Amino acid sequence: MNLLDLSAEDLLHILDMSINISKSPGSITLPTSIRLIGSFLYGVDHWDRLLPPSVAGLLGSGHVPLEIPDILRKSQNDLLFEFEMFSEAVDLIFAGFIDTESFGAGRDLISKLAERSPVPFISIRDDVYAHNSALAHLAMIKERLGTLSDTPIDIRWTYGSVLSPPNTMHSLLVICAKLGLDVRVTCPPEFSPVRRVLREARCHSENVALSISDEPSRNHNGVVIAFNWSPIGDRLSLEKIRDTAFKYRDWYIDDSFVVSHNLLSMEPPCESEVSIDPLVQMSEYNLSRGWFKYRLSSALATVQFILAMNRAGTLF
Repeated sequence: MNLLDLSAEDLLHILDMSINISKSPGSITLPTSIRLIGSFLYGVDHWDRLLPPSVAGLLGSGHVPLEIPDILRKSQNDLLFEFEMFSEAVDLIFAGFIDTESFGAGRDLISKLAERSPVPFISIRDDVYAHNSALAHLAMIKERLGTLSDTPIDIRWTYGSVLSPPNTMHSLLVICAKLGLDVRVTCPPEFSPVRRVLREARCHSENVALSISDEPSRNHNGVVIAFNWSPIGDRLSLEKIRDTAFKYRDWYIDDSFVVSHNLLSMEPPCESEVSIDPLVQMSEYNLSRGWFKYRLSSALATVQFILAMNRAGTLF
């Protein structure tokens, strides 16, 4: 099942479980034993690779990574077959796949892996979506405010030296829309969300806005979630990506956030003097310190949810 197919009530339930688990990680109870967690990860970052062994440690489970040599030279059929061989030996799988050559290919593979998996399967990240990270941001905000109702969410592009795929932004956009929140993406013209993702968000809510500008806005209302995602059309040219982003180096999280008492959430890389003012980075209004903690609790809440739903359930 695609996580975005869940109801607003189910998504809020996962967020509430995540908040409870973050307060007491030892309190999680699973309807079945998870002895061995497997991970299938390619093209993801250091923080994604930390997640499966960390979850395994909290559950008292073992962890084994699937490392397939020459993964990009294999046919998809061979890759799926080797995945099936691996998945038969574990009780739960965390997966993440970002294809650096073709946008959307990672998402396509993740969906096929989920269909083939004989055990519970949870996607951490692909090139289109990153639901785990998005849930972590929203759980942090919900815990601080007590509710997400009547909370405008401004997903804002910010300049940085390392640009990642727009996957967390996409997941946040659709999840916020499903929850009925006022959500806006603020970015330069080259960094607009993928049209099909924007259409999906607008199918769920009329309170979805896209604010395109060559100049950064200093008017923020509610919660700002800031990322430095890459443009889709130029993914193959790192030099062109850097040149495009450099035009917008004044898109910087400055001290206006502290003055207006906005809440802020970011994820690595959080580059002081590049993406964010050090004063704002250290501010009490910056929730980002809890990001990885809430990634863990959101992952645990998702495990609990799909095991209760279906022994071989998937969320991708």
